[in-house]
This record gives sequence, C-alpha cells and structure tokens, in this order.
Amino acid sequence: MENLKDRIRIVLVNPDDSHNIGAVCRSMMTMGINQLYIAKPSGEYDTHQIEYMSVHAYDIFKNAKIVPELKDAISDTVLSLGTSRRVGKKRKYRTFLPEEMCDRIMEIKDGTVAIVFGNEEHGLTDEELSECSAVVSIPTSDEFPSLNLSHAVQIMCYHIFRATEKKQKRNFSPAKISDIDDLSDNLIENMRKIGFFKIDGSQDMKVFFRDIFTRAMLSKEESVKLDRIFSKIAGIKGKIARGEYQEKE
Repeated sequence: MENLKDRIRIVLVNPDDSHNIGAVCRSMMTMGINQLYIAKPSGEYDTHQIEYMSVHAYDIFKNAKIVPELKDAISDTVLSLGTSRRVGKKRKYRTFLPEEMCDRIMEIKDGTVAIVFGNEEHGLTDEELSECSAVVSIPTSDEFPSLNLSHAVQIMCYHIFRATEKKQKRNFSPAKISDIDDLSDNLIENMRKIGFFKIDGSQDMKVFFRDIFTRAMLSKEESVKLDRIFSKIAGIKGKIARGEYQEKE
C-alpha cells in the first residue's frame, strides 16, 4: 500500500478559474498527491495565475493531462468517486463520507482511483455524476454549505493522506498500566518521605494520580522522567532536613 498516493488521481471537470486550479495543485502537493486530470476545459487557462497560486506545486499542472470528456479521465480507473453536496434519485442511491471513501480505497490493492470534482459554480451535473462509481459528500454547515474547489480537494486529499500514514511507525511507546502503577506508588512513597500526609490518605491519592497519568497517555520515557523528578524532590527534602543541601547558584 506504500504507493497508494501515487495511484490517486484528482479530476477537475470544467474548472473556470485559473487561480482555483493553482490552489488545487498546492492542496494536492501538501498531501503528496500529484496526478491531475482536467476534463472538459472551459478554455485557455492563465498559466501565470496558476503558477502564482500553486507556489512550488506548479509541476503538477505542467504534468496534468487535459482531456475533452470526463470519461477520458476515468475510463482506465478501477474506482471513480464524484464529489457532491446535493442528493437525489439521479445522484446515486448512497452518499459516502470522506472517511468511508478512504476505507473503500484502502481495500483496493491495485489500480488507479479517481476523485472527481465539478465546476466551481454548479458542481458535477447529474450526467457527470452518473459516470462515476460512487458519490462522496463533505459535511458542511447548513448555513453556508458551499466549499471552495481547492478547499474540497484539500479535505479529500487530507483524508487519503491520513489513511495511508496510519501504518507508519511512530516514535511513541506508551507506558503500560504496570508502569503507571509503579510511578504512582513511587510518587506516594516520596510524598510520604517529605511529610506530605498528616493523616493517611495515600491510597485515595494514589488512585487520583493513577487516573490522571492514565488519561494523559504518558509514554514510557515520560513516566521514567516523572519518577526521577519526584524521587529527586524527596531526596532534596532529606538533605535539607540533615543540613546537607546547598542550593546551586
């Protein structure tokens, strides 16, 4: 699945605005997706505006394929997902969320997947959407449901990026429950050494700290460091009591 992002194709159908095309290129590049098709172009696009808006992602447009019809952009794909916020009998029986879309994509072992976006003003037509395998809708507020084209592309590409990155190794080793228990026990013991408890409420205090440490999702390294800090505090208190502690300048 390492090459999944290389198998994702963004398809823009009849885009009008060159600024939007440039912003789409930037949105794609930030998520590691670089395969762009433009179907049913509305005319000649201003390459200067595209380059300005794409920043360092202009190569995506330079390598983009421009085709006369949507079918030319998706005929070689194994799955094509049209994006739309409108529903209806002529616009597929089922609408998928972006997360559901990613689950489906992750099941595909080979072949190109196209995500299709419509014109900035009216989106995909019923006919264009009917050419797609399924429809995906990004939830938005009823008060202002319309998304800018590049924002919609960014959201969909982000979900794909996150889905493909989940299996990457992360530098986080969570502390085990036994580690948290040891940390809580040592903390209570160190608090006892410095005379914190006038009456014994150590068990309740241990549960209190244990719950906090568990909710904090401490790493193994963090639990070890906290244990050392608490032990050092108790050690300093002992030295002060014996007159052996000298504060460093």
